[in-house]
Amino acid sequence: MLAVDPQITASELLRIFHRDEPYLFLGAAFTTVAILAAAFSVLRRKVDSLAVYFALFAFLYGQRLWVQAGLLEALVPHSDILERLRSGIDFLVPIPAFLFFEAAGLLHRRARILGYILEILLGSLALVTFTFGPSTVYHQINNVVVIIALIVLVIQSLLNPDRSRDFVVIRRGLLIFVAFALWDNIAGAFRHGSKIEPFGL
Repeated sequence: MLAVDPQITASELLRIFHRDEPYLFLGAAFTTVAILAAAFSVLRRKVDSLAVYFALFAFLYGQRLWVQAGLLEALVPHSDILERLRSGIDFLVPIPAFLFFEAAGLLHRRARILGYILEILLGSLALVTFTFGPSTVYHQINNVVVIIALIVLVIQSLLNPDRSRDFVVIRRGLLIFVAFALWDNIAGAFRHGSKIEPFGL
């Protein structure tokens, strides 16, 4: 049951809602896309790793937008479990994204090895956060590692000799995704650097 802080007025709650509107909408959109991708895989009666990893990524990203919204913080009483969830979900989002890139054939041997190391590291950070609570250091490690991995992904994509139309379209989409992800992680690195105990991007 939701318990609104009695010190928050209706106008403040409405202001928080309006500020969070884009994130709530995008969270719903990503979650819907995740359900559709998963349903597509089920309807085909064949395990499609691309659809599965894409669905996992979209679902986690959508839930991240919801769980880190200021509206949830205003409506739900403070709890350690919620703070750990809000912080730990940051580390889980990139894992299915890199699995998707691998399944799509966008990663060569060295990049795949880097991806496996990244997945183990991020999974460990998520586990430590869920167990012991959030830490600025964990988020700084996450931001630096993801930034490096994204730069490697872009360089590898640009050096790929494949010039087919499909690959060009995929690469353009990849570059747009990487641009937003880089901005998110670079801004996050500075944001977490100015906080004592952050809860997420």
